[in-house]
Amino acid sequence: LRSINGNLETSTDLLLEPLRSYEMPEPIKTLKTLAMNNEAKQTQVKKIQSDLEGAQRRIEELETTIKIKEKFISDMVKNSDAKATAKQKLQRKRSKLEEQYYNTRTQLAHAENSMYRDEEASTPKREIELYKNMAIHYEKRMNDLEMIKQMAGDSAKKVLELESSLNSSKKQMEKLKRQLKKEEERKSQLEDEVAEDQKKIRDLEEKYNLTASKLKEMQSESEDERSITRSRAEDKKKNLLEMSARISHLDHVLKEKSMDLERAADIDEKQALRVEIENLRRTKEGLLEAKCNLDSKLKENPLSMFEERKRLECGEAIEMVDVMIEQKNEKICGRKCFDPKNRKDMEMMLIKQLSNLSLDEIVKLFTKYFYKVTLPKESGRCFEMQLNEAEQKLHQLELCNRDLKNEIKNSKVENERRIIYLRQQHEQKMHMMFRSVADETGSSGYDKDSEVARYKRENKSLKKRVQDLETLFRASTAPVATSPARLPQQEIKPIANSAKTTVIRRGRKLIIEKSDCDK
Repeated sequence: LRSINGNLETSTDLLLEPLRSYEMPEPIKTLKTLAMNNEAKQTQVKKIQSDLEGAQRRIEELETTIKIKEKFISDMVKNSDAKATAKQKLQRKRSKLEEQYYNTRTQLAHAENSMYRDEEASTPKREIELYKNMAIHYEKRMNDLEMIKQMAGDSAKKVLELESSLNSSKKQMEKLKRQLKKEEERKSQLEDEVAEDQKKIRDLEEKYNLTASKLKEMQSESEDERSITRSRAEDKKKNLLEMSARISHLDHVLKEKSMDLERAADIDEKQALRVEIENLRRTKEGLLEAKCNLDSKLKENPLSMFEERKRLECGEAIEMVDVMIEQKNEKICGRKCFDPKNRKDMEMMLIKQLSNLSLDEIVKLFTKYFYKVTLPKESGRCFEMQLNEAEQKLHQLELCNRDLKNEIKNSKVENERRIIYLRQQHEQKMHMMFRSVADETGSSGYDKDSEVARYKRENKSLKKRVQDLETLFRASTAPVATSPARLPQQEIKPIANSAKTTVIRRGRKLIIEKSDCDK
């Protein structure tokens, strides 16, 4: 029995030894924690540096935008007087054109009335056409002037809008400067913490004589030790199985010798085993109820660390109870004796039941538990590596997302600067146009009107001469074939031909051309 107990303790230590080998030494734990914290802080420093670069670019763009807005406002104020003068001149010119337009319409009405009185006369038709063209020209000129006047707009309103936009840009720049200052302070603080952590890491490496290569060697050595321990565990397991076979043979011999004694107490032993199985089933029901409660709670909300551990313990205990019930059923069928004991506390009961198990039962139970615990740890390493890769990808995506956000903010500020610059260029061109229009309305417009009036006077004088010559020609009594009568007719023809005029509109100008009557 002592040898069996010794082997039992040895087997228990043997099965627990691989689990203990997974525990990491304290210096390595400290170094690993410091390295992880240091890496997280360095990642945070990179993010802050990206934000600082984006904020610095936005501040530079805002400074350029503010300068453009200030110059734009000064140009608007400087050119406001010129705009007002141009608008006044345009208004005066439009009033003058309206007066000329109404005069032309009046003359057109008189010409139409005279044409109705003398339908055979060709002169009123030409006058009507001329007056119509002049009226269309004046009307178009008035519309153009009104459109240019509307384009001039209200300079004071535009200046107020620009000043409001300028104040908004200044506030935004002040806010960015404050944010930049805070981020710089935070960055310097993190850099100090990173330097302090690196110093701690170096101190620990010097204290425990640990380096990165040695840490890798220790990890590889621990892996080798684990593999050696596993091979030893397999060998010891085989030895234990052989020993359990021998013990089973001895038990069989002892059972044969004590068969007579067991027959007498067979009924009581079976009853005791049934009672113990019933108690184990009640325990299993309690464990199942507790596990079901935790499973239902897990569906609604995440469990705490204590509850998750309790849930796993319940699952393990249920499987152990199932194995124990199965073993006791086998004992009942094989007439094996087993001393039942009841415990109110679940943990004490399980410890007592384990102490009452045979070596074969303990080997099977711990072998099953060993593989159940070690295999998930093996697969957990793969999941941990996948988790680390996913975290690295997540950090890269976060940095990329942060860079894109900074680019969008910078693009907004840059687009605002471009819009202000284009508005400034547009206002400069508009100012040049207003100045040229004002100069044109002051000088060239008057010259064109005087030229039209001069052509009208010449047209009237030519018409009068043609009428006088026609009267003289009709009053002549000489024969048509004679040469003296042909002389005035030859003189009249070029005069009459020179008297015909044509009004042509080109752009904003009226051109009056003289042509022959035959053409």
